[in-house]
Amino acid sequence: MPNIPGILGYIQPGAYSIARTRATSLALGGGPRILCIVGLGQTELTLISAAAGSQAYGTGVAADDVQIESENVHTLSKFPLVEKSVNVWVDGALLQRGGDEWTYESGQDQYYLQDVDADGDPVAQNASTAVATMLILLEPLALGQSFIIAYVAEDDINDPETFFTPEDLYAKHGFPSMANTLALGAQLAFENGAPVVMACQALPITDQDWEVTTSLRNRLGLGPAEPIMDSDWSLTFAELEKEEIDLISSLPYISDDDTPVLGTGATAYFFNIHSQLRAHCLTMSLVENRKERQFVIGSPKLEDVNSMLGTSYTNLPAWLTDTSVYTGDGYVDETYGSTFRGHFLSPDKIIRVVAGVVEELSGMHLACAYAGKLSGTQYLPEPMTRKTLVGFNILRGEKYSQGQMNLMAASGVVVVEPLTSGGRIRHGLTTINTGAVEEEEPSVIAVRDYVSKQVRITLENRFIGRPITDTLVGDMSSVLKLFLGSLLAQVLINNYAGASVRIDSQLATQANVTFDIQPIYPLNWIKIEFSIGLL
Repeated sequence: MPNIPGILGYIQPGAYSIARTRATSLALGGGPRILCIVGLGQTELTLISAAAGSQAYGTGVAADDVQIESENVHTLSKFPLVEKSVNVWVDGALLQRGGDEWTYESGQDQYYLQDVDADGDPVAQNASTAVATMLILLEPLALGQSFIIAYVAEDDINDPETFFTPEDLYAKHGFPSMANTLALGAQLAFENGAPVVMACQALPITDQDWEVTTSLRNRLGLGPAEPIMDSDWSLTFAELEKEEIDLISSLPYISDDDTPVLGTGATAYFFNIHSQLRAHCLTMSLVENRKERQFVIGSPKLEDVNSMLGTSYTNLPAWLTDTSVYTGDGYVDETYGSTFRGHFLSPDKIIRVVAGVVEELSGMHLACAYAGKLSGTQYLPEPMTRKTLVGFNILRGEKYSQGQMNLMAASGVVVVEPLTSGGRIRHGLTTINTGAVEEEEPSVIAVRDYVSKQVRITLENRFIGRPITDTLVGDMSSVLKLFLGSLLAQVLINNYAGASVRIDSQLATQANVTFDIQPIYPLNWIKIEFSIGLL
């Protein structure tokens, strides 16, 4: 078994890095980081943008159990669909269903769905021979009418995928809207410089009465009677354990006005999700897991929180009940103050045009913009302080006094100040409250994680699996110094020292590598002194 602190039991042969903060302030840039956004989306298709009025549209064949003179029949691009996740619009008007979407009920329905086999013949819903779902509109379209469908496909749930353009992401997960938090969050991230976004569609956090196939239940680990929901997105975060990610933002959707919905013990769903996200990042950043990552979150809209909570909810953190200021012993400090792997954004409300309508968004949306800026900053030692975010406006009511903003920053909150358009980051910070620059500055943490990953890759690819001969230690030392020298040459660190390679004294199959690096610190304060008088 390896002789590595923090690891008990067997692990695969490889290189494992441990990064510590030096007590005497003894870091790197190296390209963009991968941002993952977790949210709720749905595939959207414009089947007809403007009907001719007298022509029958669509492809495929109609079901045998309904005969209408002028049907519109369309084969959908994904299969199988999540039952009760389908919405259909004609000219912007949502069509109504009287019952099960796959059953035609005369006089009640304006459309229905029909599964078909490879020959286009109707079969039972999710039958073993079914290969596609067809949408059948039960009334002919009038001249110029549009025909749009939105749905959730089973294969898209908890299926993280990397996108390099917003358009590719929208093709899978739909277009930005208040309900489509996945596309909206990704849009904000791309606008603020994210070169790539990994998108992962989660289950709803409340029971939507969805019906799915047994195969999806098995994939998600849900029993036959469990509702199709994930109240804290723990199922999604478990899926993300397999991925290579540097930053994660989560955007739950709760209600049309995005106000908190409280669960047992007066705990809001999004706080459960943020708690799971925090635990996920800390777990994945452990030495044995070798997947260092950070979470970027923000506040829900809290303007009505006191009236919503009522008198029955007590003992809530000061941050949650007092929306005007984040106190030093408030929610952020208590919940995230022990880790440098978090970023918490304020204010809790921003304004943005969404689908042609001016909408009030939450601090969680602001976090996606900030995460996009982080992920797109190619020079890792570049601090976030005084950088500009775009894609939104901050209202006058969300301005704070200097004293309030100082209290927020002391609690680990990143405050974004309003500009004519967008906002400016007052001070880029992690949520930790140790006072150590090496843990509070996001740029230093970015360097820390980059070094941990790259030194593992460098040494593991060159040396794991080689015999320990008389020349191995010398070869490893040379490669290590070349690696550290390359960091200096790229102006990713200021200095390094103590580079050493030794075979472990207790385990003959393990080499111990140690070194110190001095990061490139950001300039945060300038002290100016001068005298005035007769000279």
